[in-house]
Amino acid sequence: MKRHSRAEISLALGQAHEMMQRGQSQNAICKALGISVMTLHRWRKEYEYDPPPVSAIDETSPTHRNENEVQIEGLRLENQRLRKIVTDLLLEKAKMEEVFAKKPKWNPEKSREETRRG
Repeated sequence: MKRHSRAEISLALGQAHEMMQRGQSQNAICKALGISVMTLHRWRKEYEYDPPPVSAIDETSPTHRNENEVQIEGLRLENQRLRKIVTDLLLEKAKMEEVFAKKPKWNPEKSREETRRG
């Protein structure tokens, strides 16, 4: 397991954001960075990396954009929020699976044998 410094993680998150703006998929981004998709999501959550909003990148004012561009921007923001929610849920699920994997499983047959003996 390779450990990355904060500077490396920050650089990777910035590169990932730029690649995402160019329309690359998460799998392609992670492959280029040499990390897994879950690592990327974990870094985003742990380091609270919030890319600048689309409106900050676009220099034109909303009054000059047509309705489709405004709608697309709104959908992008919604998609970003939903992806973050899904990522959080996946991380919680992974944690729960780890907890249950460590916990011994209850065996009803073994319990019946112990009660018959006792």
